[in-house]
Amino acid sequence: MALWFTMLLGIYLLGFVAARYNYGRVLVFLVFLLHFQLAGFVARIERKVATRQAGLPRVLVFGTVAIACILLSAPSLTATARDTLFAGRTSAGYAILGREVGQYDVMMADLGTGWIAASFGGKLVSAQHPLAFVSEREQRARRTDVRTFFDAATGQRERRALLRKHRVSYLLAPRGVEPDSAVVSAGTLRALGETVHEDDRLLLVRVDRHGWQASAP
Repeated sequence: MALWFTMLLGIYLLGFVAARYNYGRVLVFLVFLLHFQLAGFVARIERKVATRQAGLPRVLVFGTVAIACILLSAPSLTATARDTLFAGRTSAGYAILGREVGQYDVMMADLGTGWIAASFGGKLVSAQHPLAFVSEREQRARRTDVRTFFDAATGQRERRALLRKHRVSYLLAPRGVEPDSAVVSAGTLRALGETVHEDDRLLLVRVDRHGWQASAP
């Protein structure tokens, strides 16, 4: 048990020191194995308790442990229940992607919006979380391209070049309550293609690929 914990901690420390977190499924697999080890460890303790004590004390011991675990998790459980029952869903509005965007269509979305959008349809140019099997250098370059694309100071010619570079089929952008002079306007994005969906939260534009292909050098 101690060996598994040490191995998992070592991998996290290695990622922290090297600033490289794209381990693919290694962490998930180790945590999965750790669950097996932990279950076996608890089962062995329960077997020892069962052989030494009567049935009622054993029920009291493990009942007390279960209650303690629930109490320690109470804040998270109540917050989850509150958000599920009463708060607006984070995914509200994203269902349109499953209907309009194909599985292999590439979307240009800002890092905050894309974090959720990737679960509903299409592929992203970049994401704010580390990606498995993609080099750190490539990930940094893609994030820079996304920030450049949504920067209000970037010209349309450069935006079309970025769309061509990443073979983008759709643009996805959040609709802000107040205009931000540092972020590209919705009208500028609409000019790059056909508006497929627009509401008070999201703007989805199908890119005019003939336009950016025609502008290629």
